[in-house]
Amino acid sequence: RDVALDVGEEIKDKLSKDSLLVVWLLDGSLSLVDNRAELAAHLDIMYANLDQQLSVPVKGKKKRLLMNSTVGFGQGVQAISPPYRVSTRATVAMREMGVDASGTENVCQSIIWTAIQARAGWDENRGQVMIVVFTDESGDDMFLLEETIEICRQLKVSVSVIGPTAILG
Repeated sequence: RDVALDVGEEIKDKLSKDSLLVVWLLDGSLSLVDNRAELAAHLDIMYANLDQQLSVPVKGKKKRLLMNSTVGFGQGVQAISPPYRVSTRATVAMREMGVDASGTENVCQSIIWTAIQARAGWDENRGQVMIVVFTDESGDDMFLLEETIEICRQLKVSVSVIGPTAILG
C-alpha cells in the first residue's frame, strides 16, 4: 500500500474540518537519503492530486488553508523549510536536506521541539497541526515517550509515523 496515499487521506480528512499545518519531520540519517527522495516524489503526486481537489470550491464550505514545512533531525533538530502554502517547497527541502552523521536519532526530543515550534507560529485559532515523522529507527530517547505524548496532547498536535518502527503510530 502506498503510504503517501494514506497520509494524503489523513491530510484530506483533517482539511475537511479546519486549516492544517503539516510538518514533515525527517530522519537525517545517511541511510535514508534515497528514501527521502522517494518520499518526496510520492508526495509531489499526492499534493498535486490534493491541490486539484482543493481548488474546486464547495458551496457552503469555508476554504481551508494547507501549509507545509520540513524539519530534519538526528542528534539535534533543525528547521529546513518554514511553513509555506506551496507544497513543493517542502518536497524540495526533503531532497536537498543535509545528512546527520552522528548516528544518534533523538526522535522524541525532535517531536517535542517541532510541536512547540509549530504551535508557537500556528495557534489553535489558525487550525490543526500534524507532524509526520519519517524514520527507520525508534530512536535513542524512548525514555521521553510518555512526555512526548503528553506534550502533543496538550498542544493538540497529531503525530503520524512513516517507517518500520512506528513508535507513536
